[in-house]
Amino acid sequence: MDFRKLPNLGALRALEAAARRQSFSRAAEELFVTHSAISHQIRALEAELGTKLFRREGKRLELTEAGRRYADQVRSALMSIAIATDQVRSGGRERRLVISLLPSFAARWLMPRIGRFIERYPELDVELQSTHVVTDFNRDDVDVVLRRATARGSLLSRLRADL
Repeated sequence: MDFRKLPNLGALRALEAAARRQSFSRAAEELFVTHSAISHQIRALEAELGTKLFRREGKRLELTEAGRRYADQVRSALMSIAIATDQVRSGGRERRLVISLLPSFAARWLMPRIGRFIERYPELDVELQSTHVVTDFNRDDVDVVLRRATARGSLLSRLRADL
């Protein structure tokens, strides 16, 4: 296999998102690019492959049969890459806990308490992401988001009780 002949990874990500979301606009939102960028990437990919992947009827977007088969295989390959990446990022640690929270909440409430939690659960590799950005669990590598709220659910209750 000559990897130099593979399509651009960005174009493959655009294809996967557009196929799953059935919209260039929604794919663009998900990938933080413009609708035009998705459209150009898909057109370039279709030209490179020599086949149409989508039927465009006004604002309606539909995968061709070839597009559906290709998008399914690309999605599977991207999932394999994502899993491999997660495994490498975890550094071999079996239990990693990524917590996203507001900077003020982290500084005033969590930081004075996190040491006790880490001592109680030394098998966890706790990573704090202090941010104002809204978490998208489909895109972001985050397990728990802590914002101003009442404790609900077993994990949040456990965290609150342990902190």
